[in-house]
Amino acid sequence: YRLGQGVERNPQEALRLYRFLAEHGDYSAQNNLGVAYRDGDGVAADPAEAVKWFRMSADKGYAPAQDNLGAAYRDGIGVTQDYRQAMDLFRKASDQLFGAASFNLGSMYEAGQGVPKSVTEAAKWYRTGADQGDTSAQWKIGKMLAAGQGVAKDPVQAWEWLDLASSTEKAAATLRDNVAHLMTPAQMAKARELEAQWKQDQIDNRPVGLFGQ
Repeated sequence: YRLGQGVERNPQEALRLYRFLAEHGDYSAQNNLGVAYRDGDGVAADPAEAVKWFRMSADKGYAPAQDNLGAAYRDGIGVTQDYRQAMDLFRKASDQLFGAASFNLGSMYEAGQGVPKSVTEAAKWYRTGADQGDTSAQWKIGKMLAAGQGVAKDPVQAWEWLDLASSTEKAAATLRDNVAHLMTPAQMAKARELEAQWKQDQIDNRPVGLFGQ
């Protein structure tokens, strides 16, 4: 009902179902209810109520909720801003292979939010998020590898990550093509090999039922 998949989109009905499940302890529904309150989808936006549901789910160890609660602490929305809490929650979610949280850690290091600014540390977390399948992290590490920012310049790996990111990041395709113009045929073959291996690893190593999906 929330996405309108197979039925007419009805955020109010989605909210009713989420609430029923959330009140019976379903951690995925608790997170989704928090998202609805955060975004004002089917209900008036209420950041504090969103945080309440994110916290219930995060306390059960649900990585998407830990990431959402971390973002609330980072931005000070619905809760007092606390970079330390944000980073702790992002790390917990990253430890569960939730790539968006690793991307958020990279962003905090790149911006110097609650930690000394460090493009090297940012690159490390973007690479982690990229390995975990987050396209925003793939885009960021691809750019850094192409420019030699925070990491050694590497057009082969840059092309790999930029091509993966291009599915959702339009600018990644443009930079990927620019990088490709400077690569040898051997480098291009290696980049394609690395990308194919990464995709196979995702199939071989992805836990069944990760994050309830």
